[in-house]
Amino acid sequence: MHFEAYKSKNELIKDLKTIRKMGVLSGLSIKPNTEVGEIVSLLGFCDFILIMSVQPGKSGQEFIEKTYSKISELNKIKKDYDARIKIEVDGGINPEISHKLKELGANVIVSGSYVYSSEDRQMAISNLR
Repeated sequence: MHFEAYKSKNELIKDLKTIRKMGVLSGLSIKPNTEVGEIVSLLGFCDFILIMSVQPGKSGQEFIEKTYSKISELNKIKKDYDARIKIEVDGGINPEISHKLKELGANVIVSGSYVYSSEDRQMAISNLR
């Protein structure tokens, strides 16, 4: 679910609960300008949080450096609240960025342009691991 698409947290919580009732993992995505602190009260309703490291929409954008601090902050909050969420990052990711994100606590890495523009896609995927 896109955090910014909702006018109220109550509506968002209702939808996240509905997703879980259906036996599906529930997740929340936040755009680069949304602060992690805005979603702390929602962590108990999510199985994963997707931190967008580019503006959603256009493939091939450059990674936004502020993402690193957001991952660190979310990982600390995750530990403080004993939240059992996965931290996912999407946008502008190459192997160097991927490794740093994992060191900071990211569990899932999404990389489109890097993989699809590579001559050897299997090698590109391996490089991200």
